[in-house]
Amino acid sequence: MKQSRIIIIIVLILICISMPINATDNNLRQRDAINLINTIRRQYNITELSNNNNLDKAANMHSLYMDRNSVFSSIQDNGNRNYSGRFPWDRTAYYNYTSPNIFEFIDREENNYFSSIINFLNNPYSRIKLLDPRYKDIGFGNSNDYFTYIIGGDSNTNGEYKVIYPFNNQTSVPVNWENKFSIDPYNEKESFKEYGLPITFSYYTNNEVKNINIEKIEVINLNTNNKIPIKIRTVEEDRNLDSSIIILPTQEYDKNTNYKVNIRCEYIFNNKTEVIDETIFFKTETSSNYNFMSHQSFITREVFAKRLIEEFDIQTNNSYVNFTDVNRENDYASYIYTAYNQGYIYGIGNNQFGPSDYITREQLIVMIMRLYDSHSNNEINTNGVNLPFQDSNRISSWALEDVTKAYQLRLVIGTSDRTIEPKRPITEEEVTIIINNLKNILNQ
Repeated sequence: MKQSRIIIIIVLILICISMPINATDNNLRQRDAINLINTIRRQYNITELSNNNNLDKAANMHSLYMDRNSVFSSIQDNGNRNYSGRFPWDRTAYYNYTSPNIFEFIDREENNYFSSIINFLNNPYSRIKLLDPRYKDIGFGNSNDYFTYIIGGDSNTNGEYKVIYPFNNQTSVPVNWENKFSIDPYNEKESFKEYGLPITFSYYTNNEVKNINIEKIEVINLNTNNKIPIKIRTVEEDRNLDSSIIILPTQEYDKNTNYKVNIRCEYIFNNKTEVIDETIFFKTETSSNYNFMSHQSFITREVFAKRLIEEFDIQTNNSYVNFTDVNRENDYASYIYTAYNQGYIYGIGNNQFGPSDYITREQLIVMIMRLYDSHSNNEINTNGVNLPFQDSNRISSWALEDVTKAYQLRLVIGTSDRTIEPKRPITEEEVTIIINNLKNILNQ
């Protein structure tokens, strides 16, 4: 991507100010922030972002620069304290990060990385960047109430990706969005209003998009069967876009309501024209206190290992397993080793366990079924059984049999009548329900 293009978009900055944060909480929320971004990227088989130490150094130094000089900008002035390079790519090069594609976000709105990343993902412009498959790495930096995030990667995509957010069959979508950024996609001069969460369609490709011809874009409330009013932004209306479309509701969504999005358009490239015909469904949150992003009770692998061992009264043991990311002194270590030695939970490869990674619904079902099989001689025949969910095709091949068995046992049901959301992180509440179901089944 051309650096001049990056300069234009780099002004996506939050405009509020908050108090300094606690460093310990900051580190915890950093892991959660990465997991949240990757949960969405995973829906489209996009390479997950990895935390990069060199980008962390560049981001931390820029946050320190802003803090020490009381400025809020992605551009540094030589002569100021803690100067490390005028532009983000200068600063990442200074810290020996060599990938050519750099983008930086700055923020002084929230009190931790996680809540800040929620704002960036809800904003259509920064969301398009965070989901871009060209970016592979991310760095985080903080100094008092100044935050810096840097993503880096390649100049080209490895393949082509058509990405819609909210993704198909997503639940708990926020009913409203208040713009906290200096760029207003609605182009309204009056004070910011709360509208429904913006919808984005992005076509990530190495081919240059010459034009986008819109034939039909509509958002339908399936409870009323009425179209909701929307505004549409493409590169013709918005210089901050290139291969993406932003769909802007001009009213809030209704709570606990199913919506349908139809997108039909032509992408015109130098050497071809491609017709896009996409339909997705999503369901809004039941209350403003529970939505896909802000809900913070997703369960990690180490926490689930402990719950599994304790809930089923399994004797812990300290038989050491050579996981490079599990310290023997870790409070969860004995539970992790026990769950692994019992065959309930495996590592993630490269001698790692991934203790702070979230567990997806399909991953947990497989683990639960391993425990069920170790406690029951019941043979479950899955031949000819078809799951009734519209997103069943998203279940990984290695998990399909166990998910089918769990459904036949009524150990798990869908998240709605038509969805099971196999790749969404599972919540603590859902884990409690499944564990209680398993106990009841084993006690029959």
